[in-house]
Amino acid sequence: MKIIKYAQSCFLLNSKGINILIDPSSYNETSVAENLKDINIILISHKHADHCDIPSIKTIIKNNPNIKIYSNSEVCSALKEERIKCNEVKVGDTIEEDGIKIEVVKAMHGYLPIMKGRFVKGNNGYIIDDKKIRVYHCSDTICFENDIKADVVLVPICGHGVVMEPLVAVAFCQAINPKLVIPMHYDSEKHYMGTDRFEEEVKKTDLNYKILKPSKSIEI
Repeated sequence: MKIIKYAQSCFLLNSKGINILIDPSSYNETSVAENLKDINIILISHKHADHCDIPSIKTIIKNNPNIKIYSNSEVCSALKEERIKCNEVKVGDTIEEDGIKIEVVKAMHGYLPIMKGRFVKGNNGYIIDDKKIRVYHCSDTICFENDIKADVVLVPICGHGVVMEPLVAVAFCQAINPKLVIPMHYDSEKHYMGTDRFEEEVKKTDLNYKILKPSKSIEI
């Protein structure tokens, strides 16, 4: 499986000829969305613009007219208003696409009073399983008890009350014990964190990790 990271929490996974794009963000480079070709599936965790950027999605659909979009009811309702077709899925559902299994799992977005009407009610995590590698995209989430099994964890680290901060993110991953951890959700100007604190914490453990800069990839 090939994993490419883009801005914030956006990743492109390629396996068995299937391209799965997760959480299309408002890309720093406007050309990125235009250059995303042969995308088969978009998975959207929740409706915040740094995970569900409508202009980017419209551009991607224009270049990939047969694409399938999956998300929760809140996102699907928002996309319907834009005349974008979305397949509604909820925690516990499984999507099967050409030998790829996608499990919809729990995610708990942190709450801040300043979010007011912008707090999301719907939020999905996703596990992409190609029968060789299980990749867990946590979405924006705080720490919660789980029995998730995954080989690769894409974990948010910016803290700020909305997701796990580095120490907690590392502990969360230790409980899962994956082969590889890739941090995400740390490069937004609004909730900037960077990766220094995450690296300080993860180096105290036996976890393997990889920092992927935008548009960089890794083969698993």
